[in-house]
Amino acid sequence: MSIDYTFYVVVGFQITESEMCSAFRTTRVIPDTFHMEDRFDSKTGQKINPVRVIDKKGYVDEIWTINGEVINMDGASDDELTLTLERKLGCSVEMRNGISNEYLYDFFLHPIGGCDIDEGRVSVFNASMSVAEVIRMAPQLEELAYKMRQLGLKTGEPKIYISGWIG
Repeated sequence: MSIDYTFYVVVGFQITESEMCSAFRTTRVIPDTFHMEDRFDSKTGQKINPVRVIDKKGYVDEIWTINGEVINMDGASDDELTLTLERKLGCSVEMRNGISNEYLYDFFLHPIGGCDIDEGRVSVFNASMSVAEVIRMAPQLEELAYKMRQLGLKTGEPKIYISGWIG
């Protein structure tokens, strides 16, 4: 069993899991459902205090609401979340593990192209990009930042950075 390392150059925005949660996540507590059953003293047959019997255990429901669209994350995959964001924003969204045990979300305009460097267990996609390509992206990046802010995300300035995953 081996570990593969995949990296790609991104021009876009990076949002932390905590920022995503504060913008989209809500939780609601679903209480236990129960009924009361009568109990009787085994010696006298007299009725005693009823007992609460749980029919269905309660739970905490995690719901993500993105521009009116509700995703119940208890039954959804992370792909459903990223695909919804891609559809709403018109960009690519990748979710990956960050350094501090917190997921990171990459929002970028260009698709991850073919593999430029393949060294077996290490792969690099979009290994380079021309300055002209990056400059041409500026208006689209401004539009993406505006759409992200409309959804409640704080974008900051777009960045050129290396992203990736280990798996």
